[in-house]
Amino acid sequence: MTPSRSAPISRRRPRVLPVRGGGGLTLCYVVLSAVLLSSVLVIVLQCQRYVKLLHRRAAMVSYDRRPAVSSATRRPARPKRKGRKRKPLSMNEAIQRQQQRQQQQKQHQQQQEQQYYNFTDIVLQNRLAHPFRELPTGIITSRQPPPTDRFDSWCVPSYTNKSKHGLLFNKMPKAASSTVSGISLRIAQRYAQRHYPNATNATATVAPCSSRVGHVPGYKANKTFADRDRNRSYLYSTLRDPAHRSLSRVYFTKISQDGKNVTDSNVISWLRTMMNSQFGAISPGMGGFQLAYLSLNPIDKGSAWTKEEPGEVRDVNAVHENVRQVLSDYDMLLLVERLDESLVAMQLLLGLDVADILYLSSKHAGDYYYSPRADRCIKLVKTTASARVGRYLRSREWYAKSYGDYVLHEAASQSLDMTIDMVGRERFE
Repeated sequence: MTPSRSAPISRRRPRVLPVRGGGGLTLCYVVLSAVLLSSVLVIVLQCQRYVKLLHRRAAMVSYDRRPAVSSATRRPARPKRKGRKRKPLSMNEAIQRQQQRQQQQKQHQQQQEQQYYNFTDIVLQNRLAHPFRELPTGIITSRQPPPTDRFDSWCVPSYTNKSKHGLLFNKMPKAASSTVSGISLRIAQRYAQRHYPNATNATATVAPCSSRVGHVPGYKANKTFADRDRNRSYLYSTLRDPAHRSLSRVYFTKISQDGKNVTDSNVISWLRTMMNSQFGAISPGMGGFQLAYLSLNPIDKGSAWTKEEPGEVRDVNAVHENVRQVLSDYDMLLLVERLDESLVAMQLLLGLDVADILYLSSKHAGDYYYSPRADRCIKLVKTTASARVGRYLRSREWYAKSYGDYVLHEAASQSLDMTIDMVGRERFE
C-alpha cells in the first residue's frame, strides 16, 4: 500500500470573537463621572454662598455693636444743590464778553503763527503798511455836493472798458464778496440820489455814480483795473484770514455743492490741491490765493514755493514787494474780521452817510442757496475744523504756501489802524 498524503495545514489566524458588553460599560463610566462632577460643583457653590452669608452676619453684628451717635453730634445732611440761576447779561456785558473771546482767539492764533513767522514784525520791519488813500480834496461831509466839473470826483457816469472810473470792486471769492457787492451798489445809488436829485437815471439800473462789481478769474486783475483813472475811480476789495477763507471754499464747493464726504483726509487733500484761479484754496506757488487774485502785476507760478519744497518760501523779498504793490494799487482793502471798522473808515474817506453802508449777510451756514453750478438749491454746511485739520493749518507747509496772504492780511490790518488814527479816533468811534 502506498502511504496516504496528509492534508495541507491551514495557516490562517484563529478568529477572535469580540467581547460583548464593552460599549455599555464605557457609557456607564461617563455618566457616573458627570454625576460626580456636577455633585462636586453644587457642593462648592453651596459652600461659597454659606461663607458669604457668614460674612454678612458678622458685618451686621459689628455694625450693631458700634457706639450710638447722638443727634447733636451727628453730621448734618448736606442740602440739595439747586441749579444756579445765572444772572442775565446786559447788552454791553454780552458785547464785552464776545470781544474778550475774539481777543483770546486772536492771541492764540498769533501764538501759533509765531512758531514759524511773526507776521506783525515782518510788516513793521519792511514798512509795508500805510494809511488807505484819502480823497485828493480831503475828507468831505456827506451833505456837501461835489462840483460836477471836479476832476477828482469818483462819482462819474457809467463805467466802460475804455473809461475805467467810478466805484470799482474786485470780488474776492469766499471773502464776503456777495455781501460787499450789495454795499457797493447801495453806495452808488444812494450817493447819486443825494447829490444829483434831478438826474433822470438816478433810480435806474445805471446810476450817475458808476460801479463795476464782479469776479476777475484767471489772475487777470491787471487787464481789468491796471489802466484805471485813479483820480476818478475808487478801487477796493476784501481780505480774509487765509485759513478761514480756504476752509470756506472747501466746504462750499466740495461738500455743499458736490456732496463729498467730510473726512480729515479729504479736507487736507483739498486744501493742498485746490489751485483753481476762481474756486481754489491756494495758488500754484504764487505766494497765496488772495495776493495773486488782487495783484495788478503778473506773478509767476512757482515763484514763492515749489512742490519739491512746499514748506519753504523761495524769495520772501519778492513776496514782500508784491504785497507792497497791492497795497499801493488799491484804495481800500476791507477786512472780513473787521468789516464794520473797515466800512466806517471807507465811509469817512468817501464822505458817505451811515445808511449807505448798512448791510445784511448774503449767506449763512444752515440756510439754502441757489447754486448756478449745481442748478439747484443747496444747504450750506457749517464750516468746521477738526484737531487734525487744525494742526495742518498751523503747519510750516501751510504758512509757506499762504505766506503772502498772511503778510497782506496783517499789512491791511495795520493800514486800517493807521487810517483810523488819520481820521481821528474820536470821530471814528
